[in-house]
Amino acid sequence: MKKKHELMKSRLFENNIPHIRPERPQELDGRTLTRIVNSFDAEAYLDPQGQLWIAKDKLHDILRTSKTNANAMFDEFEDVINIGDYKFVRAYEVMGKISKEIEEANSLRKGEYLSFSEQCLIAIRDSDRAKVKRARHSEKWYEEKKKLKSKRINKYSITTDELTGKKLIQKTAEFSHIRSSSLFNALSLDIENGLIVNKTTHEIITKENISHEDELKFLCEQKNWYTDWYDTYKKKFGNI
Repeated sequence: MKKKHELMKSRLFENNIPHIRPERPQELDGRTLTRIVNSFDAEAYLDPQGQLWIAKDKLHDILRTSKTNANAMFDEFEDVINIGDYKFVRAYEVMGKISKEIEEANSLRKGEYLSFSEQCLIAIRDSDRAKVKRARHSEKWYEEKKKLKSKRINKYSITTDELTGKKLIQKTAEFSHIRSSSLFNALSLDIENGLIVNKTTHEIITKENISHEDELKFLCEQKNWYTDWYDTYKKKFGNI
């Protein structure tokens, strides 16, 4: 486990997250509860954004099932990463699986163990450490987002609205995301995932609820705006 810990530490991930432990149900086996607690301590990791990840290694203890079943469940998850030889899944996916397993538990006792797992996960997710990390990341994100307009204008010496071709009113012009920053967070701070447009242009885009390049292209065709940005964008981000 030392190798994994060092690998995760090098990526600024951290485990053994301080949190208020849920009360242990007295009617349940103490050793089983300890395995659940130890699994979360060792295998629940916070990333620099405050997002919680669960390692595949101890998923069977957390989900109260066999390793074979846990491996099959892991293969169904979508929000996963591989770091070296180790695999991790976002905690919200594990939470969803726990909830499903509680509803389908074949015994009252299994459901109670799963409920304890759920409480452990929530306690770590809502820990002060996690909240601070998320708050700091959010503050940093908003500060970087403010810089997108000037970065793109300076990089490409932009003097006209990139969609309408009209003279750019730089003071009030805005960086308009092509893919929604809320839906495509990984691209939200990339200056290539947006265009510099006048405020009135951006208001139209916002009013039409544009959140994807195909929707924006369709709007451009309707408005007789430029669409030359589309092929370039698709070459860069089409497979993401």
